[in-house]
This record gives sequence, C-alpha cells and structure tokens, in this order.
Amino acid sequence: MKTRLGALILFLFTSPALAQQEIDLFEGQDELPTKALSVSDVSGQEFLPSIEGADSSAAPPQGTITIMFEKQDTSILVPVKIRGKDAYFLFDTGATYTTVSSAFAKSVGSLPPKDGPSLMLQTANGQRQAQMGILDNFSLGGRVHNGVSYVVCDSCPAGIYKGKPIVGLLGRNVIGRYRYSIDEGLGKITMIPATNYSDRIRDIENWLSIEKSGVEKSEFERAKFVVELKNRAPKSVTSVEVVLECTGNEISLGRTSIPSRQTRKFESWIKYGECNNPSFSLRSPTW
Repeated sequence: MKTRLGALILFLFTSPALAQQEIDLFEGQDELPTKALSVSDVSGQEFLPSIEGADSSAAPPQGTITIMFEKQDTSILVPVKIRGKDAYFLFDTGATYTTVSSAFAKSVGSLPPKDGPSLMLQTANGQRQAQMGILDNFSLGGRVHNGVSYVVCDSCPAGIYKGKPIVGLLGRNVIGRYRYSIDEGLGKITMIPATNYSDRIRDIENWLSIEKSGVEKSEFERAKFVVELKNRAPKSVTSVEVVLECTGNEISLGRTSIPSRQTRKFESWIKYGECNNPSFSLRSPTW
C-alpha cells in the first residue's frame, strides 16, 4: 500500500439556512498514513479507554466481541463480512468515520443515496466531491452492526490481502462504541460495548438537520418552542433528544422519532425566564 495523502478535510454543505460544517476525517493528523494503527503503536497510547485489570478466567461482559486480526507490515487488518462479502478494514482510531471504496460499496449494493450529504474532500491532489452512505449487515467479530455510516474514499489505502480486498478504514463511528484492548502476542482485539454504545451520533449526525426553529407563541410564563427536523437517511431515526440551549442553561424538550427521508415538526411547551438568542441541538440519536 503506497498511497499517501496530505491532510484530508471534509466540508459538509448543508442547506443555505444552516451554517457550513467542517469535518476533519483524520482529526489531529497531518497526513493520512500508509498504515493505520500498527501493533508497535499501540503500547502507551490511549486512543480510547482500554480494558485493564481484566480477569482472564471471568466470563466476558455481555456483548463482548473478539477479533483475530492480521498484520501487513505494521498495519492491523480486521476481517469483516458485509452483506455476505468478506473484506478487510484497516483498524484506525484516528479516522473520524469509516471509509469504503466506491467499487466495494457498489459490489455490496450500498452506494450512497443521491440525496445524501454532500462532502468535499481536500487532498494533496486538490478537492473532489464525496458522499456518505450507510452499510447494513456489517459483521465485525461475529456481531452484526446496522446503520454504519461511511465516507466514499477511493484515495484511501486499499489493496488485496490473502485474496480478500482491503476496502477502507474502520473509523471511530464503529470503534468508538467500544472499549478495547489489543493482545499483540495472540493477534487479538477484545471489544466491550461502551456505556454510550446505543448513542449513534457519529453515524446519524450528518443525515439529520434542524431546518427551522424558534418560538411560535408564548403565554403567561410558558413558551411554545418549535423545531423542524429533517432526516435525509434511507433509515428511520427511532429516537433523538431535542435540547434547548438558552442563557447558559440546557433544557431537554423531549425525544422524537423521524421517518426515513421525511421532515417532522417537534413542539414543546416549557416555562421560561429571560432567554436571549435560544439555540437548539440534537443529542443521542438512534436508528
């Protein structure tokens, strides 16, 4: 794998009513390395909370997965099966999102939807447009993950290893849902679901947007706050918390669901005091 890029920056262009969001796919890295996370790099580095002091004789926590990884030079390759197709990903705790080549996305029938998020990739060779897609039936360590967002990246490291394609980087939208430890001698990664395992913010945040928000009417000491939410994903958002940020305080307005490719108006009456320039945010979404 000889591919080497400069810093890779993603710019997410939303509707004119929304501010432009800038996303660094490889946050904190000056370059996209030819390797992802090498075995020699693991020691002493805390990319994510590690599993320490575990009793090897004790039963593993519920939901624990074990992955036997391969090494190509110093890179860690993890085997996956997506919609029945075997492949490898480079285990990369520095990648914000999982990446997939367009050829592989096409081969498993999971090309990005035309109305999905539009992104601009800034590479050493200039800018190019990319898209986000969603992978279902994503089996990692024998556990099936659904609703895994990915960024199409044909310039990311790729190749063939033991007859199977290396199709991209396994990023923090998957890895970040677990606490993990790596056993170099056994070539094994143990991953335990984190306390926020069900929070799919990294997978959902770019598909979900606040189109309109404000106070529709008020009476006495109550105000009716209205938020219009749009879900551009080919999957329904089953639950998301709407939070009002006002005068240094955060107030949960409750949770709602949003069907696939639909817009939903969310209303909530709350008591309020002096509130200048209220803003809204979305928390802890789930598919």
